[in-house]
Amino acid sequence: VLSGEAGIGKSRIVLALRERIRNEPRFRIGYSCSPHHMDSALWPVFVQLQRAAGYLREDASWLKLEKLEQLLDKAGGFGEDATPLLADLMGLPLLGRYAAPAGTPQEKKARVFGILLAQMEGLSRQRPMLMVLEDAHWLDPTSAELFERMVDRIRVLPILLVATLRPDVPT
Repeated sequence: VLSGEAGIGKSRIVLALRERIRNEPRFRIGYSCSPHHMDSALWPVFVQLQRAAGYLREDASWLKLEKLEQLLDKAGGFGEDATPLLADLMGLPLLGRYAAPAGTPQEKKARVFGILLAQMEGLSRQRPMLMVLEDAHWLDPTSAELFERMVDRIRVLPILLVATLRPDVPT
């Protein structure tokens, strides 16, 4: 955890770390939090998924759905409901290719957490991972819960999680 007031160089330290290991075989996953999305559940996670899937602004919905499927395939199988669950939460239409996800909101959240944690574990077994969480003081409550669970799992995986935050920002 890199903690300190705004402007002291937390992001520069993260950048220097990325530069230092840029030639190392590893996955790099970055999450950025925003004060404008503190009420949007899992917003930093879905923005990262969109980036990792290679979404372009002009991509049609069917192409975004395909890219999400390909992204999930990279880390291993997650079951038939992985794509429709994530697509539904990301606001992607299912285009008749999948049934709408069933279950209570709590059941869907548990399954989404399971998929995201399994993806993290699957990728880290392929090669080490650098995970950066920028501005963690702006995490929404659902993302904070997910990251707490990630920290529990990271202890036994080849993952370095670096989180930046300002201790003086009320959450």
